[in-house]
Amino acid sequence: MMKTVGIIGAGAAGLCGARHALAAADLTPIIWEQSSRVGGTWVYTQELGKDKYGLPIHSSMYKNLKTNLPKEAMAFPDFPFPKGEESFIHHTEVRSYLESYCDHFNIKPCIKFRHHVEEVSPVMREEGPPAWNVTVKDLENNVSSTATCDALLICNGHYSVPRVPYVKNIDSFMGRKIHSHDYREPLPYKDNTVVILGAAASGLDICLEISGVAKKVYLSHNQPVNHPSEFPANVQQVRGVVEATENGFNLGDGSHIEADVIMFCTGYEFSFPFLTKECGITVEDNVVKPLYKHLIHSTYPSMAFIGIPFLVCPFPLFDFQIFYN
Repeated sequence: MMKTVGIIGAGAAGLCGARHALAAADLTPIIWEQSSRVGGTWVYTQELGKDKYGLPIHSSMYKNLKTNLPKEAMAFPDFPFPKGEESFIHHTEVRSYLESYCDHFNIKPCIKFRHHVEEVSPVMREEGPPAWNVTVKDLENNVSSTATCDALLICNGHYSVPRVPYVKNIDSFMGRKIHSHDYREPLPYKDNTVVILGAAASGLDICLEISGVAKKVYLSHNQPVNHPSEFPANVQQVRGVVEATENGFNLGDGSHIEADVIMFCTGYEFSFPFLTKECGITVEDNVVKPLYKHLIHSTYPSMAFIGIPFLVCPFPLFDFQIFYN
């Protein structure tokens, strides 16, 4: 008997999940995708805030971003990137790769574009794990409907809901306050003094990009030692921000810096606003519970979350999680 696998999101994880479901003789996948194309976080947009339907902009992609992993390590195991001299590629090439993957495995007929998942709730059965009622809004027609799925893959990504740390008196700062989620290009920071809070991959990359136009960039972090790399002359590494003032920030070492802008490059939250309380999923200290191997709902194993781990090669991980589990 055919079983329906619901998939939330047509990014890399959702496409991979659909590809493996299609390969099974008894599974029929259906993907709900909020945007008008595949790619998830790799779909770049200049828009900020909310889209034309009043929904938060999903992608955190910025105009000049290149991958910080070589494409040879990013590829799905049986679907290599096109050959070329560049290993660290522009985000548009990653999106094109995912579109090619979608076409190659004939996934697009399974996708309902411009469909926003509003609510997920379990349907208990006498035996075995629950089915899942998924209420979805067709954004173009403004009509909601509910489908029942035998299994559900949660593939909505984890680079869309900004994590902003507490900074004492932050409301007193008169300059601009933004998260890297809303960063698109360096020009708006021309001749500004900018504090980049956070020195992981995005913080370092945006710091270097902004330094080309900014008057001064402070790379603020609490890592045990400074990054040993040689930075441009207008970039200075400083301790983490602990308190805001009207025109700047007090730092963890007791010093003070003045600034026009603070940008929080402080990561993202796991967020599943469509899951009802009955689904039994919680997020505690940014850890999704209760999951077996960061993947399968350990109470209701007919639900799985693809791509939860952060420090990984993502596309091969998605394939491994789905195929080998």
